Amino acid sequence: MKNAFKSGFAFAVTTRIYVICVVLGILFAVSNFHLLRVAGDYLDSHQNDVEMHLVEAELARFSADVASDQALVSHRDESVRGFYAKHVSKEFLQGRIIPKLWRELAIPVGVVIGGFDRIDAAIVDGQIVSNGEVRDAVRENYDLIARARVEYTHHKARRATGFTIDSDPLDPVHPLYVSDIRLYDGGPAAVTAQAIVPDGDVLVPPGSPKILLTVKPLSAAIIERVKSTMGFDQFEISPLGAVARPTTHSIVLPGSTDSRPLVVAWTSRPDSQTMWEGVAPVMATTFALVVIGLAFLARNSARSAHELAVREAESRSLASRDPLTGLANRLKFDQVLEKLVEGDAKQRWAVACIDLDRFKAVNDTYGHHAGDEVLCRVADIISRMVSDKGLVARMGGDEFIAVFTEDIDRERLHALCDTIIDLISREIPFESGSVRIGASIGIAWRPETGGTAKEVIRAADTALYRAKGGGRGRVCFADELEDRRKSGHLPPNRGRAA
Repeated sequence: MKNAFKSGFAFAVTTRIYVICVVLGILFAVSNFHLLRVAGDYLDSHQNDVEMHLVEAELARFSADVASDQALVSHRDESVRGFYAKHVSKEFLQGRIIPKLWRELAIPVGVVIGGFDRIDAAIVDGQIVSNGEVRDAVRENYDLIARARVEYTHHKARRATGFTIDSDPLDPVHPLYVSDIRLYDGGPAAVTAQAIVPDGDVLVPPGSPKILLTVKPLSAAIIERVKSTMGFDQFEISPLGAVARPTTHSIVLPGSTDSRPLVVAWTSRPDSQTMWEGVAPVMATTFALVVIGLAFLARNSARSAHELAVREAESRSLASRDPLTGLANRLKFDQVLEKLVEGDAKQRWAVACIDLDRFKAVNDTYGHHAGDEVLCRVADIISRMVSDKGLVARMGGDEFIAVFTEDIDRERLHALCDTIIDLISREIPFESGSVRIGASIGIAWRPETGGTAKEVIRAADTALYRAKGGGRGRVCFADELEDRRKSGHLPPNRGRAA
């Protein structure tokens, strides 16, 4: 039972240490995972912002390129002469405008809008078409036409009989043109509106300027080029609600109130994924090292705690046990009796005082070392016989005491004590020889002989005196003394025999 207590206490302490180390390891992993997840979310958010700006910049660059191409038509003296004429001639369009706009610049749609929103010329796919075929395009992009007129008002410079433009129409800060990416014919296109102005000495007549509205679709090749340049896995520009494949990022191009918005959607490799791929091996290695360190610390701490717990348990055990025989000492025995006394007042239990006969001769003849061996063998005999029926303690020297709480029938208890005396009286070997000793036992019951522990022990001790005085090697019960005292047959108590 002593070893079980030590093992249980040490196991509890060791288990706590291992649990603490496991919890620390889990907290380390969870905290690092949380930090990396937060960092990954921040990287992805920053990546989304950067990519949005890059996409917007790429679309703006494309619009600027289209405006630069359009300026090759709208910013020319001959365009001012041809378009500001009283009637725009078919020969002018076919000879000067269509070759430039359609064949050289690959701009399929060009519309010239004059005062009172009058359509003066309409070109689609290199052909002069009726105004009705381009009226929807003009209506859906009328806001660009109006803004182009405002820009012309801000840029124009008066001359003697008209107006000219002193600044660069393509100035990136204050351009003459206005442009946007809008829906045209079911797909995205760069729509540009710019006043037709001279690049030389020709002047624009007073009044409303002529506006050149051009439409250049973003072809599949252009979309693929943007996708490749940006390093996207997927990139498309589609009408709102018509994105064909799931994407991770998108921006909406609102267009005008008369046109359907466009959605620019793309999918790219998350920066957080790159971060995880780079950090995961390092994190795993670090976690492994931490686990190994914690395991080493836990093992050493557990070993130290185990040793400390064992020493503490041994110290507690030694405080209540006889150091020579391992039996309970007098302090432990008194504590057990006090608990019995404080318990059920009707509970019956017995105390047996055991004293060895002729033990002094062992010490005198063979020395104290032999006497200690004999005491240990006697303690083992008594302990085995009492077993789970009660508790045995050594009171000091050659005196033992036992309390019986189970199976204390008088005849059985008498037989048990006779057996103890018989076993002790047999030859007891020790390291350098063997001896024969004996034992006497006095027994008292509670509550018959007293209500307190001291009263019961005193009665048992008195019975022991009578057993030794009556010839040794005997069992004497305290109630027998009482019966004999009452009958007048009790001899005088002359003290315990040696």
